[in-house]
Amino acid sequence: MKQKLSVVLESQWKKIFLWIIALLFLFSIIQMTMLSIWIEPLQLIHWMPTFMLLLFLSALLYITMQTGDSKNPAEDMDGLISVDEIEYGVIVYDLSGKVCEINEVAQTMLNNTSKDQISWPLLNSQWEVINENGEQIQMNDWPIAIAFKEREHIKRRVMGLSHPTLKKRLWIEVSTTPVLNEDGEIEKVLLGLMDITAQKEAADRLLRKNEELKKLALTDNMLNMPNSRYFYPYLGELWEYSNKTGSPITLMFVTIDFTIKTVFVMDFLTKKNLLKDAAEILEVIDQYGGKVVKLDGNRFALISTGLFDNQVEEIERILHRELNELGALHQMTGEIDEFKIKIGTSSMVAINQTGWESLLNQAWSKLDEVRYV
Repeated sequence: MKQKLSVVLESQWKKIFLWIIALLFLFSIIQMTMLSIWIEPLQLIHWMPTFMLLLFLSALLYITMQTGDSKNPAEDMDGLISVDEIEYGVIVYDLSGKVCEINEVAQTMLNNTSKDQISWPLLNSQWEVINENGEQIQMNDWPIAIAFKEREHIKRRVMGLSHPTLKKRLWIEVSTTPVLNEDGEIEKVLLGLMDITAQKEAADRLLRKNEELKKLALTDNMLNMPNSRYFYPYLGELWEYSNKTGSPITLMFVTIDFTIKTVFVMDFLTKKNLLKDAAEILEVIDQYGGKVVKLDGNRFALISTGLFDNQVEEIERILHRELNELGALHQMTGEIDEFKIKIGTSSMVAINQTGWESLLNQAWSKLDEVRYV
């Protein structure tokens, strides 16, 4: 920092000194002009002081300008900041792609990986490079490759690096800058590295937590299956799919009821086991690409697309038969007094993007109309 400050001060003083010389030179010219006007006849002795001052100022001006122009390039480099003073990783590649300079931050970041292992011509399959989504990045798409081949700048590209020399996957933010000569040819490529492993891992943990919370919010805890919060958005998605493809949507409401006596005597565990057994039977819809959703109380919804009428009827027959057998089994054990079910089914093709309420209302109406079986 002191070195840079001295360079700045030296440059400022030189500018001030040049201005002073220029003003004195101008003053001398004006003085000579005034002398030629005021003194008649003008003799050589009158010119001598001013002429000597002009020669002196001219010599000073020439020496100062030559000193500034012919400064040793090495001295200029002394005033520049070293790559080791930069707070992020820096790797400098020469024309052949070999590493000619690397700062301490980059060495620490790459676990003191040798220059040969990170030189562009020697990069091999030991390096695994992925993007933010976990997809592998091919060597031709690496920032260093793009900089050499296409001479393009890459700014803040996020990459994950894996290598036998690294203790774990390293997430970095990469920027590359090709340095061109007067002929437009590459002389060097500067590669900047920012370690964002901690930020990436924290973001991934937060994302997983959010996904877990979202899953919990859309899941019935007792039966570990989608709940009513999941049902309506999913129905909207299927309706949009039907509108685009012309495939019919089938919605079945299944209600399982018990007598008042059973409700009063049945404990929570018995009810949970019975509903769980019923849910396993309802999952027959999975074979047809459908999904079972647990609604409120003892009510379920089965949703599927692309079913023909005979398939819908077959599913209803299967559900009636197997659910009745389940009820009879629980009655034999004395756990319940009576077991009743009813099913309301509706199928239609979406004719507009918003209108799935008609499918919903029709299924509710069918459920209310059907007799207990």
